[in-house]
Amino acid sequence: MLKDTKKVSSSSSKNAKRHFIAFIPKILLFLGFLFISYLAFYHLGQAPLENWDEAWYADVTRNMLQTNQYVVMYWNETLWLDKPPLYMWLSSLVAGIIGLSEFSVRVPSAISGITVVMLVAWFSYRNYGIVPAFLAFITLALNNVFVWRMRSGNIDLVATLLIFLIFLAQVSKAKYKYLLIGILFACLYLTRASLVLYPLIIFVLCEVFFERKNFYKKDKEYLKMIGIAFLILAVWLILGTLQAGPQFFQFFIFKSDHGVASIGLHYLSWDYVMYLYYSLQRRFTWMLVIGVLFALRYIKDPKAFLLLLYGTALVVQLSFTERSNNWYLLPAMPFWSLLIAYGTYHVLKLFKNNIFLAALIFIATAFLGYRTFITSIIPTLDSTANISQRESSIALRNLTKEGDTVVRLDHLYPTTVYYSERKVFSSPPGEMGSGGWWVSRADLLKKIQAHKIRWFIGTNDDIMTFQNESPGVDFKIRKVNESESIMEVL
Repeated sequence: MLKDTKKVSSSSSKNAKRHFIAFIPKILLFLGFLFISYLAFYHLGQAPLENWDEAWYADVTRNMLQTNQYVVMYWNETLWLDKPPLYMWLSSLVAGIIGLSEFSVRVPSAISGITVVMLVAWFSYRNYGIVPAFLAFITLALNNVFVWRMRSGNIDLVATLLIFLIFLAQVSKAKYKYLLIGILFACLYLTRASLVLYPLIIFVLCEVFFERKNFYKKDKEYLKMIGIAFLILAVWLILGTLQAGPQFFQFFIFKSDHGVASIGLHYLSWDYVMYLYYSLQRRFTWMLVIGVLFALRYIKDPKAFLLLLYGTALVVQLSFTERSNNWYLLPAMPFWSLLIAYGTYHVLKLFKNNIFLAALIFIATAFLGYRTFITSIIPTLDSTANISQRESSIALRNLTKEGDTVVRLDHLYPTTVYYSERKVFSSPPGEMGSGGWWVSRADLLKKIQAHKIRWFIGTNDDIMTFQNESPGVDFKIRKVNESESIMEVL
């Protein structure tokens, strides 16, 4: 009887040990969630909105909330067709709950970033193990470009999340996966229209290579996928065209790529390869190369095929375009981390999962991650850009009245639009013509003489320069801070 009791006790002890060991990955994933949430939300609403995209989207969101117009968007008191509306819908939803602010404008991006990182870590753990998952987490969560855009009120992270969800749906065996993929494609188009071709081409290639024998069996599923995507987009395009005219349809079908879809050998540049190299902290790039080589080795496996295309196709395509912006690579970054995990998995497998090699890789990754966090990530969390411009724009709003037109004497005018809540034109120094929101200095003087423009804002140097360029015009200058001034025509 005593021996039986000892056996039961020993068996219970072993089971408890197994449960504890199985629980360790969950603890690590939870700690990873806390860490990436800290990176996403720490002082998220502290820095002023940046010029261009962030301030654009914030002003569009404010107009949505003020006018209840959610199909056709407006910025700077005029029709705005630059981007589709999904990000602004999300930010207006958050702002409707907690109020419009820098924080609420950035929340959709922050949540998308957290979700992408955790999905990458989870997928890596389920498929490759804890050490490869750790590398996947570190290389994405401490990618300085990824963190910067995650903390910015931009559409990039929402688009990245949607593309990653398309990938997860592709490799899943869910019953309604094609219907879900159709919805995700429609949402991606509503986020960044021109980016749809990237996952769409990969989806088609994967279906052709791996599902061609089942085409006829899946014809109804494909029709459902196409039908739901077209239905969602058709409703939006028709409503927008009815409200804004044919230009709405024409822009979002033919003109929304901003030159990214224009490919040519004469554009060839290694910029995007270098962006990849530095965003992976240089040293992890070699693990990515190993992952690519193994994906090529096992390319007949659908997961390896998809990882290879999602991780490399965008880098290749962008290298032949006229644009050179590192954030364009964001949709590929989760797949770089997955390829790193994939390569690590196969390296450990070659060495029969040697515990000492695994520990060495884990410790080296932790050390490099710590160094990256100190040198590259912490400065990103404490950005103070545009504080002077926010202060001067708020002062301008208090000095002017609704309906006044303002001119900013450099090209950084979107932040002024948002914080001043006024119609703002831009007139940078140098020779340039007038058109859209740009006004040449010659035309500016004519408008002053015709009493059409009274208020100017800009850096202290730009204000003084323009005053010297305008003989015979009386100005009153108000210095707001050490960087910015407001000038009024008397």
